[in-house]
Amino acid sequence: MKKDDRYTLLLVPQTGGPTRKISFSEGRLRVWKRVVVGIGALLFANVTLFVYLYAIDRGNILKYLSFKSENARLRTEQKREMLDLRVRLQKLTELHEASLTKMVEIETITGFRAFDPQQFLNAMGGPEGRAVQAAAAATTESLRQKIENIDSEHNTLDERMKKIHLFVRANEERMRHTPAGWPVNGWMSSSFGWRRDPWTLRSEHHDGLDISAWYGTPVRAPADGEVRFAARSGGYGQMVVLAHNYGYESYFGHMSRLAVRPKQKVARGDVIGYVGSSGRSTGAHTHYEIRVNNRPVDPWPYLGLMP
Repeated sequence: MKKDDRYTLLLVPQTGGPTRKISFSEGRLRVWKRVVVGIGALLFANVTLFVYLYAIDRGNILKYLSFKSENARLRTEQKREMLDLRVRLQKLTELHEASLTKMVEIETITGFRAFDPQQFLNAMGGPEGRAVQAAAAATTESLRQKIENIDSEHNTLDERMKKIHLFVRANEERMRHTPAGWPVNGWMSSSFGWRRDPWTLRSEHHDGLDISAWYGTPVRAPADGEVRFAARSGGYGQMVVLAHNYGYESYFGHMSRLAVRPKQKVARGDVIGYVGSSGRSTGAHTHYEIRVNNRPVDPWPYLGLMP
């Protein structure tokens, strides 16, 4: 049997201490080489696996961050779209209800009933603001559906308005004798209905509107008619009463000066007097009444009619 060569490793200290020697055979050296190579291979494999797993994790992390960013962007866009839809729904709701109210007023005055307003009130779901409150918890799709419904109902209102327009055109004579628009260029200072009387401080029914304006502002006839009364009348002060046919009469009180006389024919827009503070009055204004078959009615809807 061949004897293995031996190797000796001398360890000499720099401080001059005793020298040490380590002897080992060639066979043992081969074993150590295999161990070192094995450990190196194992370390290399571990490092490679770590790098591979790190690359995968990094890719997943980047994908997750990208997904999270995209999710946040989509949520922001959805919130913005929801807000835009709610604002649009609120504006459409207000426009629709204003149109509906105006049409009811016009029908009340003309006596022409083009539709059942309750149908639209039910469709709207209640007073202004309720639809918007419900929309706060609604999805984008349901908001779009609400907007489409209101658009459709508004188109129906447009059709009804066209019918009313045709009715008015066919009844021009009646409309010429129906009070319409503001008789005075001013602002409303007291409305129709129950109020505290400024003189007695008791609750009394106010049968008309008080329209404040500058002293001497012209007061004009709101419709064609005839002067039934033009003189001083107690608390009304200087007053004019116009008869317009079809049961309509208009009253104007507290004027500073009259511009018409009894039985005089007037056309819509003619000056019948001037704003003052005669009679029981606390300042320059015109007391404006409309009576239908001698019963006072609220003049407010008539102010919005186009003369």
